Amino acid sequence: MQVIGQLPHFNPDLDLERLQPPLAVEELRNNIRESNGLIFSTPEYAHGLPGTLKNALDWLVSSDAMVDKKVAIWNPSPHSTFASESLKETLTVMSAQVLTSACFTLSLHGKKLTEFEIAENQLFSETIRKSFEAFL
Repeated sequence: MQVIGQLPHFNPDLDLERLQPPLAVEELRNNIRESNGLIFSTPEYAHGLPGTLKNALDWLVSSDAMVDKKVAIWNPSPHSTFASESLKETLTVMSAQVLTSACFTLSLHGKKLTEFEIAENQLFSETIRKSFEAFL
């Protein structure tokens, strides 16, 4: 799957029914349509979503790619509540199925843990395992 940072800046004039959207946008939409679901984990920036993620979501709003798509939100910091809530609201407006039982917040901020250290931590690994179970 492509990197969302490679998407063009959102422009609704490029996303009209009579026009073919930019290739990167069409690839993003098709990849999401073909997926069984999505797991989002994002930092918070200025009490909101980072611009690249917001840009990707803007390109998805007018398509059917997110309709009824299963979604979980993994928040790595209890201090990042604005981004998670904003993401949840945006995904809900897009008719995605936000699986609240698969969403969680961990306190990873500032810990500089490797993926192996996270997996070895009983609380973290158990939380992630339960999320996957709820997601599936």
